[in-house]
Amino acid sequence: MKTIKFAKTCVTMLFSMILLAGCLPSNQVPGIELLDTSQIPYFMDDFSDHSNGWNLATRQEGVAEYDGDSLRLYIIGTNREIITTPGIKLKNASVDADAQRVTGPENNIYGLVCRYAGPENYYGFLISSDGYYAIVKNINGQRTILNSDSFEPSEFIQKGGGINHLRILCSGRTLSLYVNDQLMEEVQDIDLVYGGVGMLAATLEEPGTDVRFDNFIVMNLE
Repeated sequence: MKTIKFAKTCVTMLFSMILLAGCLPSNQVPGIELLDTSQIPYFMDDFSDHSNGWNLATRQEGVAEYDGDSLRLYIIGTNREIITTPGIKLKNASVDADAQRVTGPENNIYGLVCRYAGPENYYGFLISSDGYYAIVKNINGQRTILNSDSFEPSEFIQKGGGINHLRILCSGRTLSLYVNDQLMEEVQDIDLVYGGVGMLAATLEEPGTDVRFDNFIVMNLE
């Protein structure tokens, strides 16, 4: 079992990006399997069009930028995080994305968020490049791991620089995390009922987390 200090402390948000991005038709994002093909995606982006509206930033502490056909989150400092959201706010949603560590420590954190109401209030569905996962809740800056006392290991997570397909569901009280089509955890919580969806990357004791995200899809479950 892995104990991660970052998961149990309030972490200062460097910056958040909240700007509505354009939607791409599903036939322009190859290789993506939707939860239900009868549904039309509420929002999707394969990051091949760099004018879709994501709010990018370059600061001393970290970077959010396009990198080819992906969106890069790079954190320079320790115990810091970046959350980026395209400005979509929903009550019930599923979110899919592909994510890959490019450089930096394997002892990192990255994943997806839902019901984001600011840097101190959101649900986070997180994995690490050394093979751990957790579903967390931030309420007024206080972080709680909902599925266990600490991050849990999983053989289904691609370690190192492997690509991991992430899928989360926020539906009523039910919060679910899938990695590479395997259900990692499902928990019940209703403290947050509405907010944004997006992507997160963070450092722990070592700086330099560098993660690329691609094939971002949101389904409205209402």
